[in-house]
Amino acid sequence: MTAIGSPAVTGDELPAPQLRGDDVLDKLLDELPIGTWRYQGEPTDTYHLGPYAQDWRAVFAMNDDDTVIPVVDGIGVSLVSIQALGRRVRRIEARQRWIPLLAVALYLGARTAARRL
Repeated sequence: MTAIGSPAVTGDELPAPQLRGDDVLDKLLDELPIGTWRYQGEPTDTYHLGPYAQDWRAVFAMNDDDTVIPVVDGIGVSLVSIQALGRRVRRIEARQRWIPLLAVALYLGARTAARRL
C-alpha cells in the first residue's frame, strides 16, 4: 500500500507468460460479461459497474481467487486492450487511405473499358 492507502504496483516482480493484446481484447469483447451489481449490505440505490470476480477468473485465469479482481490485473487488461485496439484502428486508417486511390483507379479503368466498346 502507498502512503495514501492505494494499492501499490511494484516493478520488481517475477516475469510471467506474456499475453497477446489482441487475444486479451477479444476475450474482453466476447467472453467477459459486464453488468451492474452491489455488495451485500450496500443501500439499494448504490451499485457498481463491471464484471463479477468469478467471470474474471474464468476468462483470464490470472489469480487463484475468484472472489476479487486484483487492481493490477484490471489495469493490465485495460492497458493491453487499449494498445490492441489502437493497433486495430491504425490498420483500418491505413487501409482507408487507399480507398480514394482505388476509387479513381476503378473509375479510370471503367472509362477505358467503356471507350473500347
